[in-house]
Amino acid sequence: MKTLALALAVSTSLGCYTYRPLGEAVPEPGEEVRAHLTPTQSFDIGEITIDGVSRIEGTVYRASSDTLAVWGQWLYSQFGARYDPRGAVFFVDRGMVPMVETRRLQPARTVVAVAIGLGIGYGLFNFIADPGSSSTGETGTGPVELNLVPNR
Repeated sequence: MKTLALALAVSTSLGCYTYRPLGEAVPEPGEEVRAHLTPTQSFDIGEITIDGVSRIEGTVYRASSDTLAVWGQWLYSQFGARYDPRGAVFFVDRGMVPMVETRRLQPARTVVAVAIGLGIGYGLFNFIADPGSSSTGETGTGPVELNLVPNR
């Protein structure tokens, strides 16, 4: 039961964020972004080279009108594979980044997620805290009175 409640809470909280295109604006350091690359790039991670990277997800380290530096959390290849860049910072020419998306909180989804979470919590609390409930579906009627009459 606890596992189900935890899974529902996590799944509803993940729905609160979405990525939105930033346009021509320069992102602020600390913003979470998705940088789409055109053409695909190759990046060295330690002794490994990852070819065909089409998207970087991470936090803006530094940004200007001509360069974007992203502390990478994930690299995605053009074929859909995902790579852990081990916290490397990637400097990319803004001319090769046609679209930057920023991660934003979506108020409507957040309200729905909180309402669902509160409803689940309330239901679980009532299910656990109700001592009169029975697993067989019978309701408790209190003590049973017996009228004992001697046999004649």
